[in-house]
Amino acid sequence: MAEGLTFALIWAAFWTMLLSFAMCNQYITKFPSLVIASIKTLIPTCYSAYFYNGDWTFLDDVGYYEQGQTLLDLGYNPLTIIIDPEGLERIFAIANGQHILYVWWNIFAQYFFGSYYYSPVFLNVLITFVTAYFIIKIAELCNFSKNYKKSLYIFMLFQWDILAWSSFINSKDTLVMCLSVMALYGILKLFEQNNKTIFNLNNLFFLMVSSLSLYLLFFIRFYTIPLIFLTIIIFLIIKQQVKSFLFLILFTVLFTTILSTLANFIYDVNSFSIKNVLTGILRMIFTPLPWQIEESYTFLVIPSILNLLFLIPVIIVGCKFWKISKPLSLLLIYLIVALIFYGFLEEFQGPRQRYQLTFIIGWLQFHVLWVIFIKTTQSNKYFTYGQSNNSKID
Repeated sequence: MAEGLTFALIWAAFWTMLLSFAMCNQYITKFPSLVIASIKTLIPTCYSAYFYNGDWTFLDDVGYYEQGQTLLDLGYNPLTIIIDPEGLERIFAIANGQHILYVWWNIFAQYFFGSYYYSPVFLNVLITFVTAYFIIKIAELCNFSKNYKKSLYIFMLFQWDILAWSSFINSKDTLVMCLSVMALYGILKLFEQNNKTIFNLNNLFFLMVSSLSLYLLFFIRFYTIPLIFLTIIIFLIIKQQVKSFLFLILFTVLFTTILSTLANFIYDVNSFSIKNVLTGILRMIFTPLPWQIEESYTFLVIPSILNLLFLIPVIIVGCKFWKISKPLSLLLIYLIVALIFYGFLEEFQGPRQRYQLTFIIGWLQFHVLWVIFIKTTQSNKYFTYGQSNNSKID
């Protein structure tokens, strides 16, 4: 229950705002960065202090919090839990499988911010700034204008689904989304090189980030990894037009392996149904419908209404995105692959799984607003596909 403004809550909010400001100020000037960081921090602070009553908490979320608390009480910290063989054994045991990353995330959050439910929530707020950063890095690969990237960055920080899930819920899906964006950016950066050298510090850094992201995804949502690799294969066939015999052999092996992995996973899920795949895809697209939202999901009422309003324009913009650039095509392929995959699994067709794809859906929603803005103001000079400017966004 809400306990008002405590010292621990103020402490967590202070560091969240400070770090958020530092990240935001890398791309936006000081005063707007301060406003953005303050708003992003004040929402979970006010909710935790005055409105938290448990209605928007879920068993899984409380479970991660309690698991982190238990391991801290046993004397472990974020470092010793992974370097101590006994600690590593304990975290795997308490997670009941390989999905240990979000348990560790809760340990990390509670170690620095205190043993409170809101501690990992504040950490998730910080992660949204990392997600927005990698989204605009992908936008740079598409040669969008500086003003477009600045506006996209701000929009993604306040996109309604991202704001709702990251501000109120101790949900691992915010971290899953961030790792997915990072992995896809590193892959796109590799494709951008063509015959150019990739062995410089900047490129190697982002390739390392991509590899690390894929590795970490195994410990939080392992099935996203074959989805990403399947996306790459489809992307190479459709957009890169690779026709070599060696590639065909590698493609056959990889494609068979990936499909086998996904098929085995789907087969193990009780709700698997081939007949209802199309229904499942539609359910993923529309979930949650505003008039069907349960009490525990009422924080999604406004986001669900906005998602419905944007649905048709988003589909139209998605078709245009396909023609704009290869990076955008890869994101759309990933979105379609994920929707089809979730379409097979009824129990995975929920708001959480859809939220993981918000970095793509949200970008499409922003583009709808951007086009409306351009049409309204006729300021076409701001909507250019000229050379990307990697300097600080003013």
